[in-house]
Amino acid sequence: MKSFITTASLLVLLMTGAAQSLLASSFHVIVAADTLDDSIGESVQVDVNNVKHMVDTITEYTGMTLKYQLINGKKMTKDYVMDKISAITVAPDDTVLFYYSGHGFRYNEKDTKWPYMAFRKIPGWMNTGCSRT
Repeated sequence: MKSFITTASLLVLLMTGAAQSLLASSFHVIVAADTLDDSIGESVQVDVNNVKHMVDTITEYTGMTLKYQLINGKKMTKDYVMDKISAITVAPDDTVLFYYSGHGFRYNEKDTKWPYMAFRKIPGWMNTGCSRT
C-alpha cells in the first residue's frame, strides 16, 4: 500500500508539471536508523534500504539533486542527528525529508498522540516512567 501511495504521489507531481520547478533543486534526505537495536535492527535496515530506493526513484523522475545522509550505528544519537539537521543549507525550491526508524516511547504523565523518538542517550527511557510504542 505504501508503495502504491508513493508511486501515485510521484505520478501526480509529474503530471501537474510541478517537476519542472524541481529540476534545479536539491532533495535533502536524512535517515536516522537504529540499526544496532537487537530487537528491531534487521527490520530497520530494511526500512533504510526501502527509503533509499524510494528517494533514488524520486530524484530519477524529478531531476532533483539528491543529498542523502544516513545516520546509523553508534552515531544514532540525538545530538548527532540534531547537528546534521542544523547543518543543512536549504534553498527556497529545495525539499527536505527526515526519516526516523527506531523505537518510540511516551512518558506516562504526558498526554500526546505522538511518541518521542528513542535515541541512545535519553536517560531513563526504559524505566517505569515511560512506555515503548
